[in-house]
Amino acid sequence: MTQSITQAPELVERVMYPLMFDTYDSLPAHYTAIADVKPVTAEVLYGDRGDVLTNVGRPVFTEDGKEVDATEFGSGWSWRIKVGVLKRRIEIPRRLFEAANGIARVTSLLTDTAKAWGEYYRNAKDGFVAQQFMEGMLTAGSLVFDGSFPNEPDPFPKFIYDGGPWFDDAHPLSASADLLSNIDATRTLDTAGLEAAVTQFQTGAALDERGERINLKADTLLVGSDLQFTAQVLLESAQLPGGVNNDINTMQGRLNVVVNPFLTATGAWWLGAAKKGYRVYDQGAPLLEQQYEAKRQVFHIVSYSGFGAGVTNWRYWQSNNKAIA
Repeated sequence: MTQSITQAPELVERVMYPLMFDTYDSLPAHYTAIADVKPVTAEVLYGDRGDVLTNVGRPVFTEDGKEVDATEFGSGWSWRIKVGVLKRRIEIPRRLFEAANGIARVTSLLTDTAKAWGEYYRNAKDGFVAQQFMEGMLTAGSLVFDGSFPNEPDPFPKFIYDGGPWFDDAHPLSASADLLSNIDATRTLDTAGLEAAVTQFQTGAALDERGERINLKADTLLVGSDLQFTAQVLLESAQLPGGVNNDINTMQGRLNVVVNPFLTATGAWWLGAAKKGYRVYDQGAPLLEQQYEAKRQVFHIVSYSGFGAGVTNWRYWQSNNKAIA
């Protein structure tokens, strides 16, 4: 059978798509365990914007016949999340298709590429999320937080919506003079540190934009590979780790452990509420486009997938043992 470049589209459909999808779906997506994940639709193709409400006021006891107090909706801050596009391309020379055993060689190349792309796209997304967590306490900020997209410039491209780092010891409130903290730069992951972090989470940051008390509850401990076994001991042991007299471990089963291997800051850990305060827009497994370029006699295959992430409410995540730099 004559071998030619015309067989390329069929090979891509038959070989690449199934392998790439299977590889992508077989790998754990660590960000799905912590983030509020939304699909990339036409409405948010370039990005999204939302508001952090100042709340509508607390209900108060009101006597019959008395006018009910009214409060207006208010938006204290506006967050922006850019949806970028991860892309990669390969070129296959026309002559490779026409060479002896050319189709077999191309099939092998497409197989390896499909598996690699399935893995690399998943890793790139987890890596982006990890970068935001690791750079969220930089006082100089980081462009990884730039939420700008067409017609929606981010007023604080290196910071979150309130103009400061994600993890900060002086978060301002839009309708109150209070300053709140969601960071401890030196707190290590042990029983005392974990208990202190949970307490701070529930009290130190538990005010809304009006400065009124709200109910926050942490349910997730996020760590890198270096702390995965420490976290397991702290949260799964029936007795207090390192304790005596069979003391009960009050932290047992209290938090879910999420290990993101792309969190490479040694000793750092994060406490949070899953699916709250941090949003991801994800197009899913990469898609493919194909094109033959006659003037160079090469066949192009482009892979792409839309992805974006950002902070929608800083209160729901806390950083520990990562220096404020």
